[in-house]
Amino acid sequence: MNRSFKKFIKIIAGVLIIFLILAGAGLFYLSRGLQEGAAMEVAEVTVLPEDGIYTGSHEHGRWDNKVSVTISEGRIAEIELIEDVQIANRDVAPQIFERVKESQSLNVDTVAGATVTSKAYLQAIADALSY
Repeated sequence: MNRSFKKFIKIIAGVLIIFLILAGAGLFYLSRGLQEGAAMEVAEVTVLPEDGIYTGSHEHGRWDNKVSVTISEGRIAEIELIEDVQIANRDVAPQIFERVKESQSLNVDTVAGATVTSKAYLQAIADALSY
């Protein structure tokens, strides 16, 4: 083998090692908190606050989010996302919000494939309604 080929192999090996380190760090970041989030229980709110607009948040790493909940005529009338989770699937929040409004309850099914994100939104809604 000549020197330039050996140098080329070393460069490729270095790039591969850096790639593997970055991929491992990315997987760690994406999976950190998944078990705790999936096991999280969302407390049911049995008494709604007076008519008005209430803000709630949930802090759990990349699932931090903030919502606004409007109570009108003693019912959950509107839920708006103020701050979304870091890696958001744009379909999850509207589905969860609609389920909560339809059932007037936080005891709703999570969105398939987005259990932790669903529960994070539900926790923020529960926080808003806990006033």
